[in-house]
Amino acid sequence: IRSHVAEVMATCGLTEVSGRLIGHLSKGYRQRVGFAMALLGSPKFLILDEPTVGLDPTQVMEVRRLIQDLAQEHTIIFSTHILAEVTAVCERVVIINKGQIRAVDTIANLEASVGGDLHLRLKIEGEITKVTEIVRNTEGVLSVDDVEFDSQGVNAFTVTVASESVRKPLMSRLIAEDC
Repeated sequence: IRSHVAEVMATCGLTEVSGRLIGHLSKGYRQRVGFAMALLGSPKFLILDEPTVGLDPTQVMEVRRLIQDLAQEHTIIFSTHILAEVTAVCERVVIINKGQIRAVDTIANLEASVGGDLHLRLKIEGEITKVTEIVRNTEGVLSVDDVEFDSQGVNAFTVTVASESVRKPLMSRLIAEDC
């Protein structure tokens, strides 16, 4: 048992603080103690819930490195709302929304699948022909659908754009044309 505890402490970087009380350790070291406790008995799976919350940037990097090292010998189930954590430490992702599994894939495949066109719903005041022409002729606008005009001079459009970066030039052109 003693040799296993010493091995786990070394794995988690706790050897230098082995004689200190947990209450006197930093949040990062306390997190490591939690990892060490979970590793006792050499489990096949580790379940980590928001393991970097409340840590300073240096501690976050250390915990990420520890998780990556542990992943060599353990299957780690990692729960977080922080996307940077997912991209830093995960190989596969399961996205759960309201208790339902919505996606299971690699990060690269998930990023590629959401990289499609962006649909904007715009309400623009101005003469409909002029507004429609400005919107259609803005670089990056792929299509203009569902054009509606109301009696107050407000035009509603569903516009498909190639990327988020189209918003600013589109709005600039509309403002420059007094729309």
